[in-house]
Amino acid sequence: MPAPSTPRSRGLMIGNAMQRLAGAGGGLILLLACSSTPSQPDSPGPLSATVNGRPWSADRVPGDTIGGVSQGSLDFGGTRTTATGQQVLHFHVGTFVGTGTYALSAVGLGNYAEFHVRVPGEPLQDSDWRTTDPQSGQLSVSFDPATGTLAGTFNLTLSHYLGPGFGVVTVTGGTFSGVVY
Repeated sequence: MPAPSTPRSRGLMIGNAMQRLAGAGGGLILLLACSSTPSQPDSPGPLSATVNGRPWSADRVPGDTIGGVSQGSLDFGGTRTTATGQQVLHFHVGTFVGTGTYALSAVGLGNYAEFHVRVPGEPLQDSDWRTTDPQSGQLSVSFDPATGTLAGTFNLTLSHYLGPGFGVVTVTGGTFSGVVY
C-alpha cells in the first residue's frame, strides 16, 4: 500500500498523503528539535523503521534531542524533512515506569503514537494518523546505564484520523536510541 503524502497546492487529493510518504521513503521529525536539513534514507539516525514497506530514518542534526522523561511520562519522536514537507512520529507513554514493553492505544488513554504529515503553508493539506486500540502498537524500552539514555524497538499500525489522507500507516522494525532518562 502506498504511504502518506499530501499535495503542496490546489484542491484536496484524497490519498496523496499516503502516496507521498511511500514515494519519499517515509520519514520522521524530531518532536523537540525540528530540522530543515534533508534526510538521508540510507543513513540510520536515532529513530528509524520501515514505513509502509520502505526504509526511512529521522533527520540527524548535531545537538538535536529526541525527547525525554518527565514526571512519570516518556515523550519522544522523530522528524524527517522532505522536498514537500515533513513527516512527524510522536510517542507518549503516560504510564512510564522504566524498562519494559508498553502497549500503545488511543490518544488520551495513557500510551499512544501519532504520525503527522505536514505541508508548510498549506494547513488544509496536513494529515494525521493515530494508534487507536491496545493492538495498534507496541514499544519496548531498555536503559543503557553507560550513557544514561533509553533505547528500544517499536511496531505500529496507525489509523487515519484527520486530513485528506486515508487508510493506515504501518511502521515495522522501528528502533530508537539516545532518549535522555
